[in-house]
Amino acid sequence: MLCEASIDREIALINRFVAAAVIAWLTAVPLAYANSAAAPGRFAPNFSLKDLNGKVRHFSDYRGKLVIVNFWATWCPPCRMEIPSMERAYEKLKNRGFVILGIDVGENWSSVAPFAEQMKMKYPVLLDRNSTVSRKWGMIGLPTSYVIDPHGRVVDVLVGGRNWLNPKLQALLKQLLPRAPGPATSLRRPATGSG
Repeated sequence: MLCEASIDREIALINRFVAAAVIAWLTAVPLAYANSAAAPGRFAPNFSLKDLNGKVRHFSDYRGKLVIVNFWATWCPPCRMEIPSMERAYEKLKNRGFVILGIDVGENWSSVAPFAEQMKMKYPVLLDRNSTVSRKWGMIGLPTSYVIDPHGRVVDVLVGGRNWLNPKLQALLKQLLPRAPGPATSLRRPATGSG
């Protein structure tokens, strides 16, 4: 009996420890993003990174568009899993003011370029070789996607892989797309017949 009671106490202790760890993690993740430079509600920090062709891309060049900044790596299984749906979402919405910036974290051109070609990634793929941008943005796991509205504000932070063709996610993206300007209106009164 004594031995069984001891085991029960240990299991209860382990369960409390696991529960405390889960609660700590659930509160730490939002707090980590709340304190980051790219927290929801804040303006996204600017950056400059080279793409796979060696061209420097500036985040500020995409102002006025709905931007997904997706931090990923070639070795990350959830990243690999979400890339095909991300590419299809990009192809579907790119002519409506939508862009994805796929930022590879910590790898070099020789490993990323062949992977991007194999995966048929047509959206811009940028290299954050020293992880300076991912740290500045407060990224804590791969993949992490930041949804940035056309005004440059962080709308949401999505941690983990997802299906970018999911109807709810597509509806959110379409809702955030930049509005096309309507026809020009004039405040002048129309001219009347005889003059």
